[in-house]
Amino acid sequence: MHGSRGYGARALNNAQSDEERKPNAVISVLLWILAVLLMCFFIVLAVVRSLGVGHIIRNTDIVEIIEDASLGEHTYYIVDQINGLPFSDVEVDLHDVEEFIKRKAVTDEIDIIIDGYTMAFVFGNLDHHVTTEDVVKLARRLEPEFYDFFGHRLTEEDFEYLAMTLDDILDFDSLSIDGIMQDFDIDRSLVTIPIVLLSPVLIWSVGLLSVALLVLIVILRRRNIADAFLSVGIPIALSGIIAFIAGLFIGSNTEMLGDTAQRFTRFIEDPVYLITQYGFAFAAVGVTISLVAFVFKYVAPRKNVY
Repeated sequence: MHGSRGYGARALNNAQSDEERKPNAVISVLLWILAVLLMCFFIVLAVVRSLGVGHIIRNTDIVEIIEDASLGEHTYYIVDQINGLPFSDVEVDLHDVEEFIKRKAVTDEIDIIIDGYTMAFVFGNLDHHVTTEDVVKLARRLEPEFYDFFGHRLTEEDFEYLAMTLDDILDFDSLSIDGIMQDFDIDRSLVTIPIVLLSPVLIWSVGLLSVALLVLIVILRRRNIADAFLSVGIPIALSGIIAFIAGLFIGSNTEMLGDTAQRFTRFIEDPVYLITQYGFAFAAVGVTISLVAFVFKYVAPRKNVY
């Protein structure tokens, strides 16, 4: 009788433990789903941040767009001003300017400028604009590119002269966020989402929130470390697998975009490649964590028994 009562008490305790674990399991599954969605979104944002505006510039026929938009006179005026610089030892044309702009180092600097605009927009600083000091700093960083372009090693005075010349041509004060939106009659609400997507604030927020969810999953399973890390590895692996499969699917089915969109496939190739790469990396990390946790949870205890 005593043994029977002891067995009944243990069964009751086990049943109570199972009931206590059920809410954690449900919460964990919900956290898994949220974590997978957030990490997939993080991968997309990471691809956008990795490529940036520079990717668009490098794959755009700038000369063709300028000519189609009938901006030739103004553009050739800029080219004439560049050729008129006292330190320029070569005669350049619009195609030379396009080639210069598409250089990796130059597009990287353009990305930095765009980041400054997006951050200012996010925080409501609509008066933000490029200054001559910004251009001087940029020119210093691009000194090798300017040497190839002008055939002349620019001095500090040349950098300042170049910045002032560009200011005379473009009028940096008019290139504030508010000024640009007014000049092109852009509704602020229409650019809010694209600019926020380009903002580094968003990717950091999504990344930190994803980490916070994974930490919360670990806390919920903290009584069993192996189980906790297995619960973390699964959503990481799932998000990577989803991204990897999505990248492969889009890359091998670009014809689904239609005839009109086929001309834009060159813009898709690099993002699709990066999605598959990031997806593979996330999947590899998640599977590794899961395998290690699985070994400690199931394999190691059996060896100890034998």
